[in-house]
Amino acid sequence: MYRLPAWAAELSAVVLAVESTRHGGISPPPYDSLNLGLYTDDHPFHVAENRRRFCKELGFRAEQLAGARQVHGAEILEVTTDGQWDGYDAFVCRQAGVFISVSVADCVPVLLVDPVARVVGAAHAGWKGTQAAIAYKTLQAMQVLGAEPARMWAYVGTCIDVDNYEVGSAVADAFSPTYLQTGRSPGKYLLDLKLANRDQLLQGAFKAMRRGLFGDQGYGLDTLGSEAVVRSLRADDLRDFHARWTVPGNGVLAVFGDQKI
Repeated sequence: MYRLPAWAAELSAVVLAVESTRHGGISPPPYDSLNLGLYTDDHPFHVAENRRRFCKELGFRAEQLAGARQVHGAEILEVTTDGQWDGYDAFVCRQAGVFISVSVADCVPVLLVDPVARVVGAAHAGWKGTQAAIAYKTLQAMQVLGAEPARMWAYVGTCIDVDNYEVGSAVADAFSPTYLQTGRSPGKYLLDLKLANRDQLLQGAFKAMRRGLFGDQGYGLDTLGSEAVVRSLRADDLRDFHARWTVPGNGVLAVFGDQKI
C-alpha cells in the first residue's frame, strides 16, 4: 500500500513521509487497485474508499489531506488547512495535522522537511516543473516559513528513470547536456529528471544540506520498471488521461505531514 523514504524511520516522531503503491484498494482496471486520484474517470466511491483505507493505515483521516489539480507548472501554495485547490504543483506547510500530497505517475515527487522548524514541502516535478526549478523554489518557500537548508532532509521519489525516459529535441533543448544521454532512436534523448531535481536541491543555499540524502536508498523506484508496485503513465499508455486531466491521479501519491496532531 505504501513505501517509505530510507530516512523516514529516523524522523517518524516528527513527520510522516510516504508514497503510495498500486496495491490495497478497490478500483477495477485500468485503475487497479489503489487509485487515490480525485481527477480521473474512476468512480468517486472507489477513490474515496481508497483514500480512506490509505490514510487509516497511516493513522490519520482522509479529510486531513491537502492537494491540488496539478498543471505541470511551478506555482507553490502555503497551506494551513486541508482541502483541494486548482493550479498548484507544490505545497509548503507548518500546520500540524495537515498532510500535503502530490500525485505523480512518472513525474518526480520531491519531499522536503526541516524537522526542527517543523516545516514540510512537497513538489510535483515533471519535465516542465523541473525546467522551471520547482524543487528549488519549494525549498525557498520553506525558508520563508523558517526552515534552514542545513537542517533539511530530502527525498527525490519514485518516478521514471533516465533509462526509460526518452524525449524529443523540443524537451531536451530545455535542459543542460548534464541531464541528457543519447536516446535509442534518431533525434531522441534520455532525460534524467531525478538528477536534475537533486542538483536543484544541492545548489545555492542547499549546499549545506545533510549528507547521505541521495545515497543508495535516497531515490525512489523507477515507475516504468516497477509496474508490479507502482503505476506508470507510459507503461499503461494512459495518454488520454494525461490530455484530459494533466496528471493521472492513480500514480504515486506522496504524502508528507507533521505527525504531531
